[in-house]
Amino acid sequence: MAAWKQNDNEDVLRHVHDDIVWNNSGGFRTPLRGKAEMRRSLTQMAHGIEDTEWRLFDYAEIGNTVWMEGVDEFIGKNGTRKAIPYAGVLEFRDDLIVH
Repeated sequence: MAAWKQNDNEDVLRHVHDDIVWNNSGGFRTPLRGKAEMRRSLTQMAHGIEDTEWRLFDYAEIGNTVWMEGVDEFIGKNGTRKAIPYAGVLEFRDDLIVH
């Protein structure tokens, strides 16, 4: 989260597995696969985002899987705010996010 707030994409990518599968569209687009695709997406997002605020309401962890519920709020470079409620799942392999 600290790397994300600093817009440090390479630091963000240090926390994900080479085989990352990232579903970041609520099912509207196909999942991103691999660090190269994730890097391109993060770079595109950074052009329009000034800041991000996360609110985590609840989570559960079992083995290598974490379920989360919260709201991501993005503040655009033009000052607009967009709050996106979510229920998400993170899967880990080798202490890195893989999905």
